[in-house]
Amino acid sequence: MNRVFVDAFYWVALIHRKDASNGAVLNFSRMLASAVLVTTDEVLTEVLPSALSDQSLRSEAVVAVRGILSARNVQVIPRTHAGFLDGLSL
Repeated sequence: MNRVFVDAFYWVALIHRKDASNGAVLNFSRMLASAVLVTTDEVLTEVLPSALSDQSLRSEAVVAVRGILSARNVQVIPRTHAGFLDGLSL
C-alpha cells in the first residue's frame, strides 16, 4: 500500500470548500483512495488556525480534524522533541 505525506495545504483545501484549491485536492484525493495518508500532529496544529480563522468553518474544522485522527487510512505521527530536532536538521 502506498503512503503519501499530506500537509496543511491539503487538509485546509479539503476542509474549506471555497478554497481555490479545493477542486484540485478533491481530484487528487480520488487518486489516493487506496493510499495511507501520513501527516503529523504539527500539520494538524497548523490546520486548525487556518480553518478556524473563518468563523463559519470552526465546527466543521474541529469535526474534520477529529475525523482525520480516527480515519483508518490516515497515520498521524505524534509530536515528539526528537521529531522536532529531526525537522530542524532537514
